[in-house]
Amino acid sequence: MEALSEVKLGPCRDSPYLRPLRIHYTQNGTRKHWDFMQTHDSVSILIFNTTRQSFVLVKQFRPAVYMCECARRGIMPTVDTASKDCSPQSLVAGELLPASAGVTYELCAGIVDKSDLSLQEIAKEEVLEECGYNVSVGNLQKITSYRPRWLQQEGTEAYRRGTNRHTPTVCAGEPSAADYWAAGGECRGHRRS
Repeated sequence: MEALSEVKLGPCRDSPYLRPLRIHYTQNGTRKHWDFMQTHDSVSILIFNTTRQSFVLVKQFRPAVYMCECARRGIMPTVDTASKDCSPQSLVAGELLPASAGVTYELCAGIVDKSDLSLQEIAKEEVLEECGYNVSVGNLQKITSYRPRWLQQEGTEAYRRGTNRHTPTVCAGEPSAADYWAAGGECRGHRRS
């Protein structure tokens, strides 16, 4: 997971995960528009391993975190998003940051993109895929759904930039060592911590 090479940045023409949109409207007689990003709702799972008496976190490389760190350090190439034939721009090999600049420790989580599954069923799939625990749906309890405060506050960067107000849901589960199924977790690029 830590080896990183041939990093290129290009425009995102179509994505199943996010969609840039523009709303046109009239406010107090003035015609305006605002750009925003439509994303999926998500489910995060707070996992407590009852055998080890410890919480389980997922360690994974997040490309967006990596690129934000590149931008912060001034080494992100400029990409012409308006051009139809814009090819991805490479980061100069000597300027590449180590992959650890994009590694996060976080709750097991996933997007809510399957309308035929309940939140607990999606949580079950994510726990198996990311952490390798085969937890029953009945052993996953919904704690809450909420609107992240940082997305709601006027004046915050996310509010100004137009990130849509998605709804995360948090569930909790208590697997034991007996629930661990080796084919999940690390084989998908995730590491349990």
